[in-house]
Amino acid sequence: MQEGELYDILKKIVAIHLTDYFPRKKCIKPRFSFQPFYIVRDTTHFTLNAVAQDLGTFQTGGAGSASWSNKSFAIICPFDKLYALNGKNLQNFNPQDTFFTRIVKLPEGTVVLILPSGIDQAIKEKIISQEEMTMHFGEYTGPVQIVANYFEKKSEGISYRIYNWHAHVQVKDLALRTIHEMGYPYSVPDKLVEINQTLGFGSKIVAHDDHWTKSLENFSGVISITKRHVDNIVSFLSKLDSLGIKLPTYSMEHSGYNRIGFPNISDKKEVEKIIDVTERTFSPDILDTFSREENEGAWFYSSCLDYKKGMDSTLTLLRPVIFAEGMLLNEKIPKTYHKIIIVLVKDYQKYVREHIPMAVIILMPHLQEALSDSYMRESHL
Repeated sequence: MQEGELYDILKKIVAIHLTDYFPRKKCIKPRFSFQPFYIVRDTTHFTLNAVAQDLGTFQTGGAGSASWSNKSFAIICPFDKLYALNGKNLQNFNPQDTFFTRIVKLPEGTVVLILPSGIDQAIKEKIISQEEMTMHFGEYTGPVQIVANYFEKKSEGISYRIYNWHAHVQVKDLALRTIHEMGYPYSVPDKLVEINQTLGFGSKIVAHDDHWTKSLENFSGVISITKRHVDNIVSFLSKLDSLGIKLPTYSMEHSGYNRIGFPNISDKKEVEKIIDVTERTFSPDILDTFSREENEGAWFYSSCLDYKKGMDSTLTLLRPVIFAEGMLLNEKIPKTYHKIIIVLVKDYQKYVREHIPMAVIILMPHLQEALSDSYMRESHL
């Protein structure tokens, strides 16, 4: 595909972003720009010539439902102009989910739909005033007046459509209507492979779940989840101590196999007895005491195995460190993100050192080394 043909196609494409956040200073800021230590989500997502479909928990892989039907704003941008301003940060071309990294600058010709739930933000940003709203739609607390659906204001090349605060409107319906009014078709030209190849993305239509930016997002979640397991393991260890069980322990199974660590309650039928470091023995019935901490027993047990000998590292306290190492070695992840990766993993290392006793840490292969200050040295940058 020639560049001339590409730009002719791009002029027929419009990008739609549904959100609850007003685009301040003609920009859409990803969460990473103002909450870098909460989640490393540095992407802004658009649909092309259509609106995002709501997803149930099953469709999101168990990550919870995702709904755009009640968003406060629709940001509708001519894609050719959006690409001209932000093309270096475009990561894919996918009608269902096209996304950019970094802050996205809104081009001239953008239309921002402001629904009643977004009016307060628009007033705060001085796009409109309380007096203007009253002039067009009457008092907010007064009798319902549907004299007009919306009024429009333009500022620095951006059109703002402010909808009647008495109206019951749906953002997705309004966005589709606006796309039609702007003269765009309701679908993207059927040349996705050619467009992706010309834009430099190859022949595969890249999904966000398969992109390196998703690994960054997952990293924040891995640290958060593992910290919760650290807290629960502390509780688990406290219960061990209250029962007089001294680490390390192993279980003798009816099969004659000895297994290091502490067994799960689900393994109770296979366990003949539990033996601690002092050679005291305990009946498997003691596992009933740990029914609430069963998952933490699994984490503790897994953390006592050596992942370098082929054991799974997913359910271990090493997981965030191993995850971070993988991202630092991933050539697709720009080095500009290395610093935040190291900051987050160092915070995790400190958290574990402060909560898990050293006598327990040394029972877990490679964990003591991985928690040292020098492990994530600046040479990773």
